[in-house]
This record gives sequence, C-alpha cells and structure tokens, in this order.
Amino acid sequence: MKTLEKIVSKSKKQDKFIKRLDMVSSPFSDGIGKKILLAFGEDGDEWCSIGGIGRDSQLSYEEVESYISGHPDWFTISPISLGGTYLYKPHDDFSF
Repeated sequence: MKTLEKIVSKSKKQDKFIKRLDMVSSPFSDGIGKKILLAFGEDGDEWCSIGGIGRDSQLSYEEVESYISGHPDWFTISPISLGGTYLYKPHDDFSF
C-alpha cells in the first residue's frame, strides 16, 4: 500500500510541477521541453545521455541535442564523459 501511495504522490508532484511550468516562461514550457524534462525520471534528477533522453521522450537525437545546446543555462552537464558521451540533468530548480 505504501508503494502505491508513493507512486500517487510522485504523480501528483509531477502534475503540479508541469502546471507550474505552464505558467512560467521557461524552455520547458513548450511540448519538446516537457518531454525532455520528464525523460529525466520520476524525480527529475537522473543523469541521462542525449540518446537516453531521446529514447525516453520519443524525440530524435538531433532534436534533443539541439534543444539542450540551445538552452545551456537550464541543464547541468557532467564534468566528465563516459566513453566520449556526456550526461545531462536539469538544474536543481527544475527537479520535482
């Protein structure tokens, strides 16, 4: 039962967060931005590669790369790469 309560609670937090994004002017207020943000996991704080974000958001690699590179001040980039692949996450201001 507690697991279900956690899921419902997180879902409500995500819904509230998305509604807040709709009300403010941010890179996440458009459809692509929301898809990218939600691809970062339930808490919005997972590190993800551009390929992983594209897979989870059903956007192309190029769309994700263009969006993230177009909004560098909204994302944190990993200080090191894994085999030449950098990881990204939204700044803490955008976590759930």
